[in-house]
Order: sequence, then C-alpha cells, then structure tokens
Amino acid sequence: MVFCSNCGKPLADEANFCPNCGVRTRTGAAAGVPIPAEVIREAFCQASREVEKALSRAAKDVHEAFQSAGKSIRESVNRPPRPCPSCGKENPRGSSYCSNCGKQL
Repeated sequence: MVFCSNCGKPLADEANFCPNCGVRTRTGAAAGVPIPAEVIREAFCQASREVEKALSRAAKDVHEAFQSAGKSIRESVNRPPRPCPSCGKENPRGSSYCSNCGKQL
C-alpha cells in the first residue's frame, strides 16, 4: 500500500493525485502528469501575451486613425471658400449649395 507524502492517507498504486489533498503522487510525477494549477497558470500566461499583442496592435491602429483624422480636419479647415459656378458668390467651406442662388456646388 502507498501513502500520500503530504497528508498520509492511503493511495491506490496507480494514483496520479491524492484523492484527499490533491497533491501529485510520485507515480504522477514519474508519468509526467502536469499539475492542474501549472496548466492553468501557463494558459493564463499565454492569454496575457495574446492580449498584450492585441492591445499593442489596437493602440497602433488608434494612433494612425487619429493622425489621419487630424490631417483631414486640417485640410478641410484650410480649404478656401467655394465659389458658385452659376453666380460667382463665395460660399463657406463644405457648402453643398450656394447661399445666394441655391444651385448645387
């Protein structure tokens, strides 16, 4: 009969873990059976690495989007007034219709 090295309870010879306290037995260690906490820890570490990559990628994308938006805003602010092709009246930037004659610009 084999006994647990941690709690002293009797174990089946082929037990990989003690059913009483959960410690991996010598049989389990010799067979290379991983401890569940180690498996979970490695899964969390891997997930953490993947989240870090995703956040880094997202930060880069957000930065590029802000740069592009800033450029578009600067271009539209610096755009000259728009003259109407029909009556010649200068219309504010971004106008779609003439404020004088109502024609589409």
